[in-house]
Amino acid sequence: MKKNIKYGILAFITACCFLACAKQDDTYRDFLKGGEILYIGRVDSVKNYGGKGRIGFSWLLTSDPKITKCRIFWNGVADSVEIPVTRTQGVDTVRVTLNNMTEGVKTFSIYTYDNAGHRSVRVEKIANVYGDIFQLSCLPRITKDIVKRSNGLMRWDWIGTTENYIGVKMTYVDLAGATKEVWWEPNKLNADSLAGVKPESEFTYVTYFKPEPAALDTFYSVPVTKKWPK
Repeated sequence: MKKNIKYGILAFITACCFLACAKQDDTYRDFLKGGEILYIGRVDSVKNYGGKGRIGFSWLLTSDPKITKCRIFWNGVADSVEIPVTRTQGVDTVRVTLNNMTEGVKTFSIYTYDNAGHRSVRVEKIANVYGDIFQLSCLPRITKDIVKRSNGLMRWDWIGTTENYIGVKMTYVDLAGATKEVWWEPNKLNADSLAGVKPESEFTYVTYFKPEPAALDTFYSVPVTKKWPK
């Protein structure tokens, strides 16, 4: 009886192992030929850079001098771009930008190929393309409590959105009547001040945004125009 239980458990474990192996990523099945795995080196260190209606990629080729091209697929395999490659003796960097892309989160699959038609293992990257929907979130920051101090210094607080915000470009008129520009970067105080401003003159500012630190494009809000106090 004990032997039957032991053999039953062993058979169950063997069956589980077989099923687990059968469910492995079928990416590798493409390279099974005559009992051997035939594939070439894949891309390494893939980085993506989202932009407005476009997206950039870079990656390294660290091995396999036989690589002659790379291909990126998205929308399943409905869309793709081929990138010719000329290998050197060292590590090579490949860069590509995909234009005319629709906005949204997309899954990209990257492969390498050699002249014999062998393909690498898939490298997958999930990345964002930005557009009108993101633009709607780019609201201008608001200047609050603008005060002219005794020394003529204008001081104010910033309120409003801070997500993806990288700064504000302001155009104003100085005491001599000349038009000047200044760039305000984010700060912990959420406040700024400016000297040499012509009282009661208009100033205009635009708020700038980047959807991700290494984004290809910068987005900006509609301009806001106000007046300095007396």
